[in-house]
Amino acid sequence: MTLPSPVLDAPPGAAPGGRGFLRETWRRFRRDRFALAGFVFVAALAILAIAAPLIAGTKPIVCRFRGEIHFPFLAYYRSEWEPRIFIREGIHLAYPVNLARKDPESWAVFPPIYQDPEVRVTAGEREGDPGNRTRQAPSARHLFGTDDHGRDVFTRVLYGTRSALLVGLVAMAIAAVVGLGAGAIAGWFGGGSMRRSRGSSIS
Repeated sequence: MTLPSPVLDAPPGAAPGGRGFLRETWRRFRRDRFALAGFVFVAALAILAIAAPLIAGTKPIVCRFRGEIHFPFLAYYRSEWEPRIFIREGIHLAYPVNLARKDPESWAVFPPIYQDPEVRVTAGEREGDPGNRTRQAPSARHLFGTDDHGRDVFTRVLYGTRSALLVGLVAMAIAAVVGLGAGAIAGWFGGGSMRRSRGSSIS
């Protein structure tokens, strides 16, 4: 009588060589180029969605006002995170000019793309900025052009990534719950019928 080999006679689905399930799953996943490319694409979208206010926006990433440091860009994640002092004094309506007017010693670091996803940039909002025009063609200033309201299309697409990913995640979560529930019910009733058939055959 020969003992079963742990590698050659491993049960179906077991990881050969004693590898863990997650390690074996990752190894097979890496070999599928299409799956790996899809994962990289979705991960890149997630990073862009999270970092959108650091890429494009009209709120400073960090600023100094009256001797205190603030991070107004957080308001793009939750409106309640906008510093109250800026709302109270109306600075949030146009940060570049209002910060300089209210506190000449203030400074601010803005995202590299000075555009807002909901409101068009107007002339005079910051020094030397001509403002947005409607239906502008793609350019270095507007990568995807502007829409009928003068809003930057690239910025709107960038911020819209968050909504698109959220819809996809919710849809996948619902599908997973329904699939797991249906599979569990099918397995339970299917297993019960198999047990009854085996019992009847034995008797």
